[in-house]
Amino acid sequence: MTRAAHLCELVFSSNLPPGLTVAQYSALRIIAELDGDMTITRLARVMTVSQPTMSSTVRKLEEKGLIELSTPPMDGRAKHIVLTAEGDRARRQADRSVLPVVDAIADALELEAWLELHPVLTQLNTTLDEQVQTE
Repeated sequence: MTRAAHLCELVFSSNLPPGLTVAQYSALRIIAELDGDMTITRLARVMTVSQPTMSSTVRKLEEKGLIELSTPPMDGRAKHIVLTAEGDRARRQADRSVLPVVDAIADALELEAWLELHPVLTQLNTTLDEQVQTE
């Protein structure tokens, strides 16, 4: 993990509501954003983590009552993930907690720096995504 990634993880985790990890928060955001046919496999792919890792995160979210799992009649193996009302409240609370951090980070760089940085980060993400998909 790079120093910047490590620092981001520390800053975000210290600003999340107690008991919610960065991975759990990220999963809640993606489930909310991609509201619909969400499975553990799809969520793992979107978050670029292994299925066992995502299964663990999903299990913890389910234990907290933030998501529910259902098994569709057509496919008894797939577990579909649905955000509960409590999960949506937790996600919105976490959004409010980290928004000042995101704003402070954005304010730390001038617009010109962000405009220069954006294509580099986009290319880095694309390259890393391609590497993950080929492994």
